[in-house]
Amino acid sequence: MRPIKLTMTAFGPYADKTVLDLDSLGKSGIYLITGDTGAGKTTIFDAITFALYGEANNVKRRPSMLRSKYADEGTTTEVRLVFEYDEKTYEIVRAPESLRKKTRGEGTTTKPAYAELTLPNGAVITKPKEVNDAIKDIIGLDYEQFSRIALIAQGDFLKLLLASTEERIGIFRRIFKTYFYERLQNRLKADAKEINDEYSLVRASLRQYVAGIKVDENDEYAHVLAPSNRELLPVEQALYFLGAILEKDETRNETLKSDKENVEKKLSRTDEMLGKIAAHKKAEGAKRELAEKLSAQTDIREGLSKALSELEKEKPQIDEKKDEKSKIEGELNRYERITSLLNDVLKAEREIKKSNEEKEETDNRHASENALLSALKQELSSLSDEGENKQRLLSLKEKTSERKSALLDLSKESEVLNGKKDNLRRLQADYLSAYNESQAAAKDYEGKNKAFLDEQAGIIAENLVEGQPCPVCGSTSHPRPATKSIGAPSEEELKKAKAESDEKLKAAQEKSLACSRLNAEVETICKNVKADSDKLALPFDVEENPVLLKNEIANVKSEIARIDADLADIEKRISRKNQLNALIPQKEESVDKIKSDSAALSEKIARLDAEIKTKREQYEAEKKLLRFESEEKAKEAVADLAKYVEEASAAYEKANEKFIECDKKIGEYKAAIEELEKQLKEEFLLDEAAFLSKRTILAAKKRDIEEETIAVANRLSANKAIFANLTSACENLREIEKKKTAIDALSDTANGTVRGKEKIMLETYVQTTYFDRILVLANRRLLVMTDNQYELIRRKIPESNQGKSGLDLDVHDHYNGTQRSVNTLSGGESFKASLSLALGLSDEIQSSSGGVKLQSMFVDEGFGSLDEESLNQAINALTQLAQSDRLVGIISHVAELKNRVDKQIIVKKERSGGSKVEIVT
Repeated sequence: MRPIKLTMTAFGPYADKTVLDLDSLGKSGIYLITGDTGAGKTTIFDAITFALYGEANNVKRRPSMLRSKYADEGTTTEVRLVFEYDEKTYEIVRAPESLRKKTRGEGTTTKPAYAELTLPNGAVITKPKEVNDAIKDIIGLDYEQFSRIALIAQGDFLKLLLASTEERIGIFRRIFKTYFYERLQNRLKADAKEINDEYSLVRASLRQYVAGIKVDENDEYAHVLAPSNRELLPVEQALYFLGAILEKDETRNETLKSDKENVEKKLSRTDEMLGKIAAHKKAEGAKRELAEKLSAQTDIREGLSKALSELEKEKPQIDEKKDEKSKIEGELNRYERITSLLNDVLKAEREIKKSNEEKEETDNRHASENALLSALKQELSSLSDEGENKQRLLSLKEKTSERKSALLDLSKESEVLNGKKDNLRRLQADYLSAYNESQAAAKDYEGKNKAFLDEQAGIIAENLVEGQPCPVCGSTSHPRPATKSIGAPSEEELKKAKAESDEKLKAAQEKSLACSRLNAEVETICKNVKADSDKLALPFDVEENPVLLKNEIANVKSEIARIDADLADIEKRISRKNQLNALIPQKEESVDKIKSDSAALSEKIARLDAEIKTKREQYEAEKKLLRFESEEKAKEAVADLAKYVEEASAAYEKANEKFIECDKKIGEYKAAIEELEKQLKEEFLLDEAAFLSKRTILAAKKRDIEEETIAVANRLSANKAIFANLTSACENLREIEKKKTAIDALSDTANGTVRGKEKIMLETYVQTTYFDRILVLANRRLLVMTDNQYELIRRKIPESNQGKSGLDLDVHDHYNGTQRSVNTLSGGESFKASLSLALGLSDEIQSSSGGVKLQSMFVDEGFGSLDEESLNQAINALTQLAQSDRLVGIISHVAELKNRVDKQIIVKKERSGGSKVEIVT
C-alpha cells in the first residue's frame, strides 16, 4: 500500500483544507517529517489510518475527537486518501460522527459517520462497515496489524523489547491470533480440575459407603467394623466382610420365615376355636335382645293404627283448600300488571328528577367553561413574545459556552506548562549535578595523567649516565634529571579514570540536550498560553494568577447555569403557549356541546311528564278489579292454603310409612329369633381359658420373630445397596484414575506446569516459532546498526522454573562473547534493538498475512538518543529497507537528520491557530 495523495479538512490541527501530494516523494527512499512540537506531524499518519480504517493510530484519540478546534463551524471534518495497491489506484473518503445545527427548528442533531470507497473499476462502496471489510480484503491487514507494522513507534516497541514472557504472550496473542491455543490450555485445565474433583468425590463416597455398613452387635465381625476402625479399613477388606455378613443374614432370614409360618398356623387354629366360643355367647345375647325389641314394636303398631284412622277423616277438607288456592293463583297476573304500571311511573319520576339535576349541572358547567375559555384566551395573549426571548438567550449561551471551552483549554495548557516547568527545573538540577561530576572526573583524570607522565620520565632518568645520550632528547649532559613521583597511578588506573571521565561527560551532555528540548517545549507552550489569553482579553497574567483563571471559569459556569435556568423557565412558558393553542379550540367545542346537551334535557323532561300522566290512569283502573289490597296479601293467602294442604298430606303419608315400617321390623325380629333358636339347639363344650393362654404365648413368639426379621431385613436392604454401590464405585474409580492420569499429563504439558520442567505453555511454544523468525529478521538490521556487535537471542534456559518462560530475550555481545539481558543495553543501544525488533515484527506480520504489500511506512522519534555513529548506522539500515521498493517516513526533531535527508514534509504552527504543511523534494 502506497499513499499517493492525502487531503485533510478540519482534521486535528489542520483547520483549512490541506492537500499533501505524497506521490512527489517518490516510490522508495527516505523522507523526513519535521516541524514544531505539537504542530501535527504524527497527525499525518493518524489521517491515513483514519481514512483506511475509521480509527486514528493514537488509541487515545476517538474519531469524535479528531475535529479541528480551529475550523469554522460550517466546515465538515473529512479525510480523503488516494492510494495504490498492487498497481491499482483506490480513493477513500471518511468523515467522523459530528454535531450540526438542525436545518429546521433549534438545537443540534448528530450527523453519522460517513465513508466512501471508489474502486479501480469505478464502483463505489458507501457503508462504513462494508468499506472497512473491503479495505481489509484489499490490503490484507486489519486495523491492529496495520498500526503495528506501518508505524514504528519507539516507545511502544521498547516495551516489546523489555517485556517479560507473560507480557509478550499477550502482545503476540493479539498480533498472531494465537487465542485458539490459549482456549485449548484453559479447556484442558478445566477438564483436569473437573476429573480431579470427580476423583475426590468418588473416593469420599467410598468412605461414606463403608461407614454405612450395618452389622449386628453380636456378629463375629462387629469389632472389625467398629466405627473407629472403618476409616483405616481398606475398601477391598470391607467388601469381603460385607459379603460374609450378607451371606449369614440371608440364611437367618430364611430360618425366620419358616419359624413365622409355623407359629402363624398354630395361631390360626387357636383363633378359630376362640371364634366358635365367642359366636355361641353372642347368639344367646342376641336372642334375648331381639325378644325385647319384638315386644316393644308390637305396642308401637297398635298406636300407629289408631292415628292413621283419624287422619283419613280430614281428606275432604284438604280438597276444598286446594280449589281455593288455585283460584287465587289465577288472579296473581293482575297484581304483576299494576306493579309494572306503578314501577313505570316511579321510574319516569326518577328520570325527571335526574334530568332536572343534570340540566342544572349542565347550565352551571356551561357558565364555568365559558368563563375559563375567556381566561385561557387572555393568558395566551400574554405569552406571544416568548419565542424571541428564547432565541436571544440561546445566542447568549452559545457565546458564553465558547468562552467557557476556551477558558478550560487555556487552563489545561497552563497546567501542562506548569508541569513542564517543574520537569525543566528538575532536569536543570540533574544537569548541574552531572556537570559538576563531569568536571570533577576530568580534573581527576588530568591529575592522574600528569602524575603518570611524570612517573615515566623518572623511570628513564634513573638509567641516565653522564656523557651518554638521553634516549628521549639525545643530550649527553643531564643537569636536572627527573625524579619518580610518589603514589603515581598505574596505566590500568589511568584508563579507568579516562573511561569514567568520558562517561560522566557523556551523561552531562545527554542531560544538557534533554534540558534544551524541554526548554523549547516550555517556550512554545508559553507562547500558546499568552496567545490564547490575549484572545480571551483576560485582564491578568494566567501563569502568575491561576486562581483568577479558575474564578473566571467559575463565573462563566455560573452565567451558563443562570442562562439555563432562564431558558428552562422560557421553555415552560412556550410549552404552556403550545398547550393553550391546542386547548382553546377544544374548550370552544366543549362549550358548544354543553349548550346542546342542555336543550336536549329540556325536551326529555317534557316527554316524561306526559308519560307519567297516562300510566297513572291505567294503574287506578286495574286496581279496582282486585280481591286483595296487594299482591303480597294474595301470595300470603296462597302460601297459607299451600302450607295447610302440604302439612295435612305429609302427616297422613308419614303415619302410613311408620305403620308399614313397624310391620316390617316385627317380621324381621321374628325371623331372626327363629334362626338363633336353631343355632342354640347344638351342644357346645370348649375351654376358653386354655385357648386364651395358648394364644398369648404364640403371639409373643411371633412378635419376637417379626422384630428380628425386620432387623435382618433392614441390614440386608442397606448392606446389599452398599455392596452394589461399593462394587460400582470401585470400578468407576479405576476408570476415573485412567482418565485422570491422561488428562493431568495433557493439562500439565499444555499449561507448562510439569514439575521440575521449564514453564512453557503450548501457546508460548507456538509463539516461539513466530518470535524466532522475527529475531532472524531483526538481527539482519541490528548487526548492521551495531557494527556486528549485538545480536538478539531468545533465552533457551530460564533463570528459574518458577515463572513463565520461553519468550525472554537476551542480547549476545560478539565483541566479548557474553550473553546478557536486553535490560542492560544503554539508551541508544535499546533504540537500535527496538527499531530492529519492530522492523522484524513488521516483516513477519506481512509475511504471515499472505504476502501483504506495504510500500510505505513511518518511524516515529527515538533518534535523539543516538550518537553520530549510531545515527549513521540506523539511517543506513532504513536506507537499505527503503531501497527494496519501500518509502520510509521518519518523524523526528533531530537537526542532523534535516541536513542528511533531502525529501522533507515540514509542519509549521500558524499564529492564528492551526498548522500548515509544505513538501520539499
